[in-house]
Amino acid sequence: MKRHFNTFALLFLALTVSAHAEQFAKRNNTGNKLLENGRIDSAITEYRAALVERPGEPGVVYNLGSAYHRKGAFDTAVTELQNALTQVDPTLKPNAHYNLGNTLYRMQEYQPAIDAYKQALIANPNDLDAKHNLELTLRKMNQDQDSTSQKQDQEKKDQNQQDSSGEQNQDQQQDQDSTQDQQQQQKQNQ
Repeated sequence: MKRHFNTFALLFLALTVSAHAEQFAKRNNTGNKLLENGRIDSAITEYRAALVERPGEPGVVYNLGSAYHRKGAFDTAVTELQNALTQVDPTLKPNAHYNLGNTLYRMQEYQPAIDAYKQALIANPNDLDAKHNLELTLRKMNQDQDSTSQKQDQEKKDQNQQDSSGEQNQDQQQDQDSTQDQQQQQKQNQ
């Protein structure tokens, strides 16, 4: 009898584990379909529920980060994508780095985006999208640096002109003061 009980317990445990696995897969797949259909908040809810079944599951964490990216919640997307990268799943890493780069680019954090695209290319050297986005981000960063440099140069030029006009105004004021002094002297002499 005791032996029968153990077999039953193992069978029940196996069925329970199987049911959890099915529930997990169903939630993840439902989240994917919802995300495809643009129902981002509902997809996030499904991914979060799947993570209750399997906490830290890299694929779901990656999906969750991608959903937050599409929602425009970039800070949360970065966190989730970085969490996905901490898991050991070599098939996931190139995509997670790539999406992390995209998210950082949207946040205008160009150097970290460049680093993420480089990591995506290390994981998958044939990723043409990552190569393209890396080049685009490098150009954007250089343009912004050039623009910032030009802006700073213009500000310095404007400041120098103000200083120069301030000196001219002082010189003019001194000339006026001197002229007034001379006129007062002449009146007193008369």
